Parts: sequence; C-alpha cells; structure tokens
Amino acid sequence: MNKKIYPVKSSSDEVSSKSGQFNRVKIEIAVGVILIIAIIIGGAVWLENKKTNPPIVQNPVVPVQPTGPQVCTQETKLCPDGQTYVSRSGPNCEFKPCP
Repeated sequence: MNKKIYPVKSSSDEVSSKSGQFNRVKIEIAVGVILIIAIIIGGAVWLENKKTNPPIVQNPVVPVQPTGPQVCTQETKLCPDGQTYVSRSGPNCEFKPCP
C-alpha cells in the first residue's frame, strides 16, 4: 500500500506567508497613492496651462477689402412701361433709373 507524505508546515512558513501578503498590500497602497498624486498634479498643470495659454486659432478669418473696381451682378429690372430693362451700375450697384 502506498502512503502519501504531506509536508508539514512550520510556524516560520506561516509568518513569512503573512509578511509577504503584508508587503504586497503596502506596495499596492503606495502605488495607488502615487497614481492619485500624479493625477492631481497633472490636472493642476493642465488647468494652469489652459488659463495662461488660450487656444490657438490655426486659420483666422480676416475680412478682405476689395481693391479693384466694383463689379455688379448681372441682374436686370423691368421698367413700368413693360418693355424696357435696366441693369445695375455705379459704386453702389444700384439699378439705373427707368427712361
């Protein structure tokens, strides 16, 4: 008949197991605290940077003033006589008076 032999745990094995678990908990707490501090510092730097540096506009829209002659649209207006048409002209592109 085969006898199974089981290892006997000593009290020193239990102490080292518990201290190993305690060390692991200490490490996890330290890592968590470091991460929280890093998030707080990163958020503070981001907010300060946002206050001091407004967003950069890549392509600002600048109104362009015409420098050449005025060009009017090619519209016509029917005069009250029903047969004559007048077009726009002049610096304000107004319709010419009906004849």
